[in-house]
This record gives sequence, structure tokens and C-alpha cells, in this order.
Amino acid sequence: MEHPRVQDPSGEVCPDYLGPAYAAIRQRMAANGGMTEAEVAQALKEGWQTEHEQRLEGWQLQVQADFAEAEAERGRQREEADAKLAEERRVREEEKQALEKKKPKLARMVPNMPPQNILQDRISDFAREKLAKLGYIEIDYFTAHSKEEATRHARTVADDAIMLVKGGRRRQLQFRPGGHGQDAEAELNTLPLWPREWRDQYAAFFLAIASHKDSQDPVGQGALMLYVDRVRREWHRRAIAKDVDDTVFDIGVFSKETYDECRTRVGNKRQKEAIDNNTGSIELHMDEFLRTITEEKQKQRMLGPFSQHELEAIIGPFQTSPLSIIPKPHKPGAFRLIQDFSFPRSPSHGYPSINQALHADDFPCTWGTFTAFSLLCYRLPPGSQAAVRDVAEAYRTVPLHPSQWPGTVIRASRGDDYLVDTAAAFGATPNAGVYGGVADAGTDIMRFTGIGPVSKWVDDHTFFRILREHIDAYNAERQEWRKQVAFHSGAHHEGGRLWYGGDVLPDGRVDEFVEDFEFPIRDLSSASPRSREDALFSSCLADIDAISAELGIPWQKEKDVPFATTFVFTGLLWDLDAKTVAIPRAKADKYRTAIATWRTSRTHVLEEVQKLYGKLLHASLVVPDGRSYLTNLESMLGIYHDNPFMPRTPPRGTVEDIEWWDATLTRTDLARPIPGPQPVRRLEAFSDASSGTGIAIVVNGHWRAWVLRDGWKRDGRDIAWAEAVGFELLVYCLTAFPSLPERARLFGDNNVVVNGWRNGRSRNRQVNAVIRRIHKATAGRGREFFLSYIPSADNPADAPSRGRYPPAAYLLPPVPVPDMVRPFLRDAIVEGPHRDEHAASFTRSRRGSGTSVEHRSAGSLADTDDSPADASWFFRAVPNWDD
Repeated sequence: MEHPRVQDPSGEVCPDYLGPAYAAIRQRMAANGGMTEAEVAQALKEGWQTEHEQRLEGWQLQVQADFAEAEAERGRQREEADAKLAEERRVREEEKQALEKKKPKLARMVPNMPPQNILQDRISDFAREKLAKLGYIEIDYFTAHSKEEATRHARTVADDAIMLVKGGRRRQLQFRPGGHGQDAEAELNTLPLWPREWRDQYAAFFLAIASHKDSQDPVGQGALMLYVDRVRREWHRRAIAKDVDDTVFDIGVFSKETYDECRTRVGNKRQKEAIDNNTGSIELHMDEFLRTITEEKQKQRMLGPFSQHELEAIIGPFQTSPLSIIPKPHKPGAFRLIQDFSFPRSPSHGYPSINQALHADDFPCTWGTFTAFSLLCYRLPPGSQAAVRDVAEAYRTVPLHPSQWPGTVIRASRGDDYLVDTAAAFGATPNAGVYGGVADAGTDIMRFTGIGPVSKWVDDHTFFRILREHIDAYNAERQEWRKQVAFHSGAHHEGGRLWYGGDVLPDGRVDEFVEDFEFPIRDLSSASPRSREDALFSSCLADIDAISAELGIPWQKEKDVPFATTFVFTGLLWDLDAKTVAIPRAKADKYRTAIATWRTSRTHVLEEVQKLYGKLLHASLVVPDGRSYLTNLESMLGIYHDNPFMPRTPPRGTVEDIEWWDATLTRTDLARPIPGPQPVRRLEAFSDASSGTGIAIVVNGHWRAWVLRDGWKRDGRDIAWAEAVGFELLVYCLTAFPSLPERARLFGDNNVVVNGWRNGRSRNRQVNAVIRRIHKATAGRGREFFLSYIPSADNPADAPSRGRYPPAAYLLPPVPVPDMVRPFLRDAIVEGPHRDEHAASFTRSRRGSGTSVEHRSAGSLADTDDSPADASWFFRAVPNWDD
């Protein structure tokens, strides 16, 4: 039987027996015992101390007993652990002895003996083992074909591209023999069978491969992998002795002779496979092909022809890419020669494409995006003009270093005729940036001389000039932008683009610039003779020509667009006076023709989707509402996977989207204001939704709420849809205010809706439909809404969306609810027996009037688009946006 546990009494304090709490006890004991109250208090204190000491002694005995019991338990656990450990050691020793008995006899390793005759193809292991036992094998096993197949039958086949086949899709393995060596060494250190000497040699083997001078060379990589594969297999085959005199070579000794043979074999194989035939378009346009080749040779941009043997003697092993020739768009009778540097598009051919080893991000340059160019145009002083010039054969003006020539060889005929292309060509991944770097240097030199601003898109350059009277003021603005660029760390490298960032604009965008404003605009009007009109401006085409002649920039003069306030750049019509950007009629008709072509087929390959999507995405720069009509094409882009030539059926809704675009492109007003850094007014306007209750909006402390009906969460409708509808109702409410600012910032707490509205479209189908409705409802009203994120805790609409309604006196008038939303919402009531709908009645005083007006009951307002007859007072009075 367990004794009761004693509580630790060491912290107890003796009561104050002389205090008022013990006065009655002292008096009674004094009366009965003949003692004074002080003597009574002392007696009580002594009694308490005696009892306290007894409890302390009991506590100490209990502590000692607990310690002894715990120590005994620890002793028992140590004994159990020691017994368990001894048992484990015994088992391991027995297993070790069993393994020692099973160990195969190892061959004697001959130090410093290199591998020999490893590249000789052998018969299969099955056939060799059967033959070793004097068994019969078919004669076919000895043929070259069977031995080659047996050689290929290994985990790693280095003769071909090193590949891993998984799930029907190929992934090329990275060449990392050093990493394989570390993995192998770590694994071998766990195997008792391997002697220390063998492990050291194995590590030395991989170290020699990883540090080999050819490890970064494409042919060398293949040769090294072939060497690794063959040497390792031969070493493992000979490591297990079958006779007392069997020996194995030192795998750590690198055999140059064997490697050279590997390199020759891989090089020959790659060379044979890497010389690709050209496409059928060359045969179709042979006259144009020969004319182009002749012209390129005359300009000394192509060298040759050479035979394969001759060219290899000059530049070493080389790789060709298939050629095709296509007509130039908008230029009848002109053709463009294209090298397909992306062939082959999969490693199944045994060698990679040229582009596979190149990365555009390594060759960044500047270019004027729509945002950067729009901001530049918007900020120009009044009366500014622009001229557009196009560089002739831009890429071909850039010579390539001879080290690059083995990757730019072209096949001039089906025979043994090859040409070396020594200039940058269209189709190589980095060449846009290669030329862009040269063009950046040219534009910087232009800016250094005082010409500008200047912006470019590949080979198209736009030169701006400003009236001389505005030069000083404009340069002062440029200095302010220069400070912003410096504050935000100068040039930014994103992908293949270089750009300069400034402050955050009122609409939430980051300011973008195409230069760092190091050089001011100069007055060059006296630099050379010019017309009276040219003399009014900072520069003219003669100033540009003077620098271009010195730099050797070959402009296509027939494509020059002289200085004017309207001009076409990047396919769009820009008007500097009106500050608008438009889609030219010819461009819109071209896009409609592309739509008509699309409609002729029910299914489409990836390239057809990409082309139409690219055109309509370009059009959406001027028609931003169109972004929400591109989501189905965007989804279609992702369904091809590794079958780009397999025709696919467009997603549901694509036909309607294309019809919208076709109708839109017939409009005569395909223009918009140039999106500049215009002010945006912050409104105290919020929306929110709660999946368990409903939707609410709050405007300047006034509110309105709706309850979500049962069954609303179907057909893709989720909380993001409810949040989007809340934003939609907020917009409809605000558009009734006559004093609403042209550009207003609203707030919501759902990132799907915030980002979707900012991007003009959402991948959420139902949210995207809401965005379309808002665009349609606000079109032509001269109002632009911006939506920003606000945390739910700071969102005034959060509480009413959850059913916690403010007083009915602050209720907003009814808001039009779209027909397709009405089945899922009903007005909330905050008073009466049906307390989940809007107030049955409430009164307000008209501004300037002492009378109050009673509104219709909430029941009659529910699910209606009509505002009360007297609700107009609210929109005139609340709020005053200008205060």
C-alpha cells in the first residue's frame, strides 16, 4: 500500500498569531488557560514550528526514498541496455563471419597497369558464361551486330546521348563525372569487401575524369563518358578472380591511348550525325538560295565552299543546322535564310542542338517595352516629334569570333560542300542580345552627342527631338529621373533584358526607363545646315546620319519615317500631340485575316495557337479589355506538352472569345490614351466576401451587404468569385457618384481578384467572367479603377460580409445586381423578424432640408436593380471626393 505523498513544506511561512485574524482564538485561550494573549501567540507559534519540523523531516525522507527508487530503476535500465548491446554485437559478429565466408576471391591488382583493349566489342554476358561452361551458343552471337547490341546493353550507353527514359519522356543527364565519383566513393566506403587500395584507385579514376582538360568540350564529354563506361565495365569484369593467377589493372591510371580511341569514335559518330540535310524549302527556292549564298560570299560573311575533310582541318569538328528559306512578310519577292539552331529538338539524335548550349539571359540588352515607351512618350514636352529608322540586316552586321564558327557551318548542297557563316544569324538564341549589345553601344554614343531621347526594339529605332525652348526644363526632369535610377541600383537584369527602374507610380506600376539619363539633351541646331523647321528642334536626321556614318550603322533609308508627331512603332500608331496609341487599320485587318484563317479549321497545332495568340496579345496593348478574352488560348498553349505538331481542339469558350476579338477589331476607335504616370485618387471604398455568410461593400463608412444563397458554390464559383462579385458591386455603386474621380483606387483582401484585375484577366474562369462584366459596364464612362490589397483585419467590409452589420442609418442605396449573379444573392436584413436582410426602413435628412424621407422596405428592395426614387440625394451628397 502506497503512503500518502508529502508536499514540500519548506516554503511555508508561520502565521502571524498576534495579528487580528487570531484575536478571538487568543482571547478564548487566555480566558481558559490563565495566560496572556502574547503567551498564547507564542505557544501557538511553537506548536506550528514543531509540526513544521516534523513535516520537513517527512519530506526529506520521501526525497531520499524517491532518489533510491530512481537510482535502482536507472541501474535496471543500464543492465538491460548493456545486455541488448551485447546481443547486437554478437549478432553483428555472426553476420560478419558469415559474410567473410561468402566473400568472392579478388583478383590481384597490378599497380600502375592501365586498361587495355577495352573498346573491343564482346559477346553478351549470357553467351560468354554459357561458352565458358562449354555450352553451345548460336553463331549469331559472334556477329558484329550482336556484339554491338551486347555492348549497348548497359545501364549507361555513352555512345549515344546520355539519357534517362522515364514515363515515355526523355531527359538528358548532366555530365558530372566528378559528382559520380564522390557518390561512388561514399558508397564504397560502406562496403567491407573493397580494400582501401581499391577505393583510393576508384576515387583517383573519377578525379582524373572530372579534371580532364576536355571535360567541358562537347566531343570530349562524350569521349570521357564512353571511357568511363568501358573502363569501369572491364575493371568490374576482371576484379573477381576465377583463377589464382588472374590480375586486374589499376583503374586509377588514366589510359591516354584508350581515351584517344574513345574520342575518335565519338567524334566520328557526332560528325556523321551532326551534318543535317536542309529543309525542302531550299529545293523549292533554290534560285533564291544560291543568290543569297553568292551575296553573302561577296560580302565576305560566308567562307567556302569546303569539303568536310578540308573544313575539319581548318576549324576542327563542326556541326551544321538545317537551313530553310522563307518569304519576308510585307516584302514581296524578298526572302530570309534561316538556320534552325534548335534542331534537333530532342536528344534522340545522339547530339544536342546548338541552341541547347546557349542562353539568351547571358546576352542582355535594353529594349523599349510598351510600358517604358509609353512613359517616355507621355513625358515628352509639348511639340516633340519622333522619327523611326530600321537597321538593314541588323544581325548580319555583327561578326562572330572564330571560336564560334564550328557551330555556324551550313551545308551548301547535298554533296560534300560546306560554308562557314562568320556573322550572327537569325535563329540562334543569343543573337538578339548579341546584336542588342551592339545597338546599345550605338544608342549610348548617340545620347553622348546630345541626341535623344532614343528607344529601340531589336533593329527598329525611334529618335525623339524636342523644341529647343524646352531643352533646359526637360533636362532638369531627366536629372530627377537619373537620381531615381541611381537610388534603385541602376540597371536591372531580368532574363535577356536590361532596364532602369524608378519610383512606384500612382497606379502601382514601377517606373521604367530605357536609359540611365547620364547624358543631357543638347541643342544641335547649329551643328550643320538644316531647314527652318529642323532648326526649331534639338536635332534632326542629319545629326543622326553624321554619327551613323562614322559608326557604320547601315540604315534602310527606304523604310525611314521622318520626324513627325504621329508615327508607327512596334506596329502601333503613336500620336504625341493627342497622347494616344492606336492599332492602325491595316494592322487590325491583318489580325482579322488571321482570325478568318483560324476559323477554317476545327483543330490547330501549337504554332497556329502561338501565332494567333501573339497577334491578339499585341492588340490587347491598345484594347486592354481583350486580355480577359485570351485566357482560353493561353490554356491551349499548355496542352501540347511534347507533341507540338499534334492538332488539338480549342477549350470550350474559345470560339466565343475569337468572335469577340473579330467584332472588336472592326471598330473605328481602336485607340486609348497613352498610359502615363497620372494621379490616382484613393477612395475609402472597400469590398469583401465570406463564404459562410455573404458579400459586403463599404464607401466612406456607408455600407451594403448581400447574403449568399444555398448552393452558390457550384460550376467553379468559389470564394474568389464571391470576392470578385463584391468588387463588381462596389464599382457599380461608385459609378453612380457624379463627382467620382477619373482614376480611383479601391481596396479588397483577395489576391486572386487583386492580381486578376491588375492583369486584366484571371485563370479562374468565374473571376474572369466578372472582370469581363466590369469592363463592359464601365466602357465609355471615362473612369478607371485600380484595386489594391488590404489585409482582412483592416478591411471595413470584413465585418458586414460576415453578418456583423453596422446601423441601418448608414445603409447605401440599392446597387444594380447583374442578372447572372442574382440567383446566388439576396439583400441582407438587419432589423425585424427576418434579421439577415437589409433594414426594412430607415430615414435620412436631405441636405438643406429639415424633413426626413422614409425609404421603401427592404423586402421590396431585395433582388432589384432599381434605386429608390429619392436615392439620388445620396450620390450628390456623399462623398465629396475633392475634400
